[in-house]
Amino acid sequence: MSKPKLAISFSGGRTSAVMTKLCVDKFSATHDIAITFANTGCEHENTLKFVDQCDKHFGWGVVWLEAVINPEKGKGVRHKIVNYETAARDGEPLEADFAKHGLPGPGWLHCTRDTKELPIKSYLSRELGWEWGSYWICIGIRADEVDRVSQNRENLKFVYPLVDAGWTKADVKAECASWPFDLDLKGEHWGNCVWCWKKSLRKLMTLSQEDKSVFDFPKRMEDKYSHITSPNGPNAGRKMFRNHMSSVDIVNLARTIDFEPYRDIDQTEMFSMAS
Repeated sequence: MSKPKLAISFSGGRTSAVMTKLCVDKFSATHDIAITFANTGCEHENTLKFVDQCDKHFGWGVVWLEAVINPEKGKGVRHKIVNYETAARDGEPLEADFAKHGLPGPGWLHCTRDTKELPIKSYLSRELGWEWGSYWICIGIRADEVDRVSQNRENLKFVYPLVDAGWTKADVKAECASWPFDLDLKGEHWGNCVWCWKKSLRKLMTLSQEDKSVFDFPKRMEDKYSHITSPNGPNAGRKMFRNHMSSVDIVNLARTIDFEPYRDIDQTEMFSMAS
């Protein structure tokens, strides 16, 4: 009888890394496990380094993937396998997606779908023969984020290993502190796609203050693709960020208004501040 299948999408963050280790340690003998990292080309260099370090240190066999976007209408997303050395670092997978579908943003969330979810599905199906619905999907959410757990988890075949094990942010931090390497970012606001439009305005303005070149790529994308019409209707002059803001708007706002920069605060520090 075949083993149950477990798909782990390693995002490159600490929580995702600890979840991956927990799953491999607990289920490697009883499950077929596939660990993937989907690179958008806009991940921080130290995120790429952390994925590579985790993979080599723990021997996970992480498969690095990037989206292959067919510009022809009606043609789906495929994948290609890369590695730490050959991974895109100038947003190439995202730009290919924007060139076809236009800019993402609130109400049009195709960037995550096309450069994360679909390449992973393509790999699992085409390389491993895992059909959709035949495997469980590990989601990197902690016990202190339980409000993010899907109410439809069983039907979607989602599993939340850190939630089920009761692991919090403090637990994740302590576990990572025991490793001989760490994710070297200035703060959480630098994680995942550095300039991601889903981040809060405060995080984005903090990024701009710390290094406004972070917004060079989204500005270039706005200049090239804001005119493209999406399947949802005309979007001439589309802007990616919330409140119909552009990357230039965010950079200018960060330069001209007073605001409290984003800082990471551990729960232990919050309790200390409240006492």
